[in-house]
Amino acid sequence: MLRSRRYLHGSPLFLLFIPLLILSSCGPNLFPQARAQTGGPLEQRIDAAHQPYKLVQACIDTPPLFPATYFRQVALQIVDWIDALTTVNQDGLVLYVSLIKHDSLQTSVLTITVPAIPADPAQPKLKPLPSSAQFNSPYDYAQALDSVKKENAGVLSSWQVGLKANHVLLSQARAQVKSQTDKLRALSAPYDSIAADDWGCLDLTSLHFRNTRALKTLVIASPLINNSTVQESNIDLSSAVVDVVYHSCNVASTCQANDNYWRHVFLSSHARSVSFYDPAQSQASLPAF
Repeated sequence: MLRSRRYLHGSPLFLLFIPLLILSSCGPNLFPQARAQTGGPLEQRIDAAHQPYKLVQACIDTPPLFPATYFRQVALQIVDWIDALTTVNQDGLVLYVSLIKHDSLQTSVLTITVPAIPADPAQPKLKPLPSSAQFNSPYDYAQALDSVKKENAGVLSSWQVGLKANHVLLSQARAQVKSQTDKLRALSAPYDSIAADDWGCLDLTSLHFRNTRALKTLVIASPLINNSTVQESNIDLSSAVVDVVYHSCNVASTCQANDNYWRHVFLSSHARSVSFYDPAQSQASLPAF
């Protein structure tokens, strides 16, 4: 009996089974590229283009000069933008929201802050699996295969840890930002028939934009009918993009002159660009900031 066992282990027939035993022991883990080997589903990387630090001032006009429906619509569009911008690979954003009323310098209603979140770590490049043709011995091949698989699994595991940690930051940021944007979603349009103080909005903007390194945008939702000069002063909109949205005018003969006046005010205050969007254009899509 002992002789027959020794003969079997030394026979060519047994050696033929060794490669099959090795491959069967690898099972579905033969290709680590297809599995994270972390005991669960892969966390997916978010591939977002880099967004530099942004500073946005939103001035929203009020009834009776500005319809409450427009007030509501622009508020919803702005917060949708903010929620969409709360993602990875961005350096943060601050949005100041104020209203245009008879004293617009005193109408700051909300500040929304989006914290900076780093980019998701890039997916690591795994080592290719060795080929059995590279080895004279099936035992050496099995060892090399196991070593590469373990190394790849470790690399994938470390990547997943970093990815999940970044997504925890993102989830916390989104919850924090949504608690702020919900306040703007719930904001009702106040009625102010005393006066329209557009200059107060510009004074606030100038204060917020002063000495700040950021991509600066001023969003004004208004027909730009100003009838108060109490807050009129020199303002500084250096390098800012000015977008006048939901901009309407009932008297065509005065519209162009009014637009030219405000365009001159913005550009002479060193704004980088000035654009006007009527209600239909604004409802279709607010300009991205």
